[in-house]
Amino acid sequence: MGLTIQSAADAWLTNLETRKRRPAKPATLATFRAYVRAHIGPALGEQDVATVGNAQMREFVSQLAAKKLAPKTVLEVSNAVRQIVASVVDQNGDELFPRKWNSDFIDAPVVEKQNQPSVTSERIEQAIAKASEADAALYN
Repeated sequence: MGLTIQSAADAWLTNLETRKRRPAKPATLATFRAYVRAHIGPALGEQDVATVGNAQMREFVSQLAAKKLAPKTVLEVSNAVRQIVASVVDQNGDELFPRKWNSDFIDAPVVEKQNQPSVTSERIEQAIAKASEADAALYN
């Protein structure tokens, strides 16, 4: 058996953390580690990187959707798998397992418009006006 997804994921995470040029932020690393621990490792961890292609990604995405994960989360986790596969390079920096991912075939859930609530300046001013003097001083 060749290089497994779990081994490649471990190396990918280490590289993200230790690279000299723009190391990943701690929150990003924590998120990627959680994806590997909770989703990628259990489902794909023992598979050989060379065998992970569109069919395996389609099945993986289907499993993530069956867990009732949000479409955005499914996209982020599947993108992490793509990055893991792409991170396996030779001494010249060339990908050992280049892939042409077929999004239509993979059939990931569509990420609709995200709910991104925002507060207007008028609402902030109203909150400050209604706050006690001590709290209002914190808001300014």
